Amino acid sequence: MLSLVYRAASSRSFLRSFCTLLAALVFGMGVAQAGSVWPSVTLPKNVNTYHIGEQMSVNGMPMRMQGFLAKDNVSELAQWFRQSMGKPLMENRLDRKLILGRAEGEYYVSVQLEATPQGTRGLIAVTQLQAAFDHRAETAAASERLLMRMPAGSHLQSRMTSNDAGKVATFVVMDNDYSEELNRDRLVGMMQQDGLVLERETSPVSSVTRPLPAAMANSKILFFKGQGKEAIAVIKRNDLGRSTIVLNTTTQMERFK
Repeated sequence: MLSLVYRAASSRSFLRSFCTLLAALVFGMGVAQAGSVWPSVTLPKNVNTYHIGEQMSVNGMPMRMQGFLAKDNVSELAQWFRQSMGKPLMENRLDRKLILGRAEGEYYVSVQLEATPQGTRGLIAVTQLQAAFDHRAETAAASERLLMRMPAGSHLQSRMTSNDAGKVATFVVMDNDYSEELNRDRLVGMMQQDGLVLERETSPVSSVTRPLPAAMANSKILFFKGQGKEAIAVIKRNDLGRSTIVLNTTTQMERFK
């Protein structure tokens, strides 16, 4: 599960900026009505795809994602997508990533490209803007309920859920000005209310945290277990005294049968 925490944590800055852009489209410009068939993105030949999730929601935005690896460089792939995705096409830079995107009715389709030593790593995201617009009040209410269970003044950076092969995963990133100990105690109480007990608590060791970002290496890790559920929380306090809380909860769908 630590690998899942790492993958989500390493991409949260992209998702946060990307969702800010989508939120502007949803709440500022409105969303055109369209059919319910999700659009797809045609990939070039000779790329290797990998699975991310059957169905996801990022900050209340329903999303489908697919990753791919290619030996071609970013410039070559960007030109291919510029020709295949249609017009108009928006282009943005986020750190070392190039993001191409366009609206298709109630959906927003984007392709993220990042150079690697072997070629290019890509991420395709299709977001259902209309659903995000229709359920914006429910999304705000769910975020408020979560923050009410944390210390006062906590801030929700991102909330991501996915439904994949019978497992529902929820990934949350929050921060506040409280100590690791207070956040730890609040998390333990919150998990107990949700039917999960603290199995063990540990500080990172090199063999476990080697794949984690350096910013997460010096942190407190909590493992929780419940009937049909498990969770892992990482709490990290920075030099300015602000704590970041990363919580990933996985539930087996059989629990609901």
